[in-house]
Amino acid sequence: MIRAVQLAKSKAAVPARLHPPISNFENQDVVTHNGCNALQMATSAKLCPTADTKSNRVIVLFGDSHAGMWDDGMKRVASELHYKLILVEHPGCELKLIRKDGVTYPCHAWLKWASHTVDRLHPVATLVTYRTDPFTPSQFPLILGKLKRILTE
Repeated sequence: MIRAVQLAKSKAAVPARLHPPISNFENQDVVTHNGCNALQMATSAKLCPTADTKSNRVIVLFGDSHAGMWDDGMKRVASELHYKLILVEHPGCELKLIRKDGVTYPCHAWLKWASHTVDRLHPVATLVTYRTDPFTPSQFPLILGKLKRILTE
């Protein structure tokens, strides 16, 4: 990992023999998790339990694409601890959009579906993660309060 950081800082060329090739990613802006997340205009999504799928103990990973980025690592942890993991994700519905149904992203409608869905799953834990970089550290307490209100409506 340190070597990769050093190469990036030195602006070294991207290796030519990547698998899959970097050209495959040129127009891909969303990881689809095998159809188990909401895409652009969706107001719901297919739920795909992973990790220990026979377990009655459920962990929900909830949020925008940042939740999806934690999926692989959380699968490993949930498997080791014998939990079922369910990703409830809508890429593009970042926190600043979550109360709105925009032209291209119906985030509020998705949030209503997602909140009711998570309630019915009775998870032992819900890990919530969203893009936060548009906010400054001094805004985090306000944002966390807003998120708590949204999720407990």
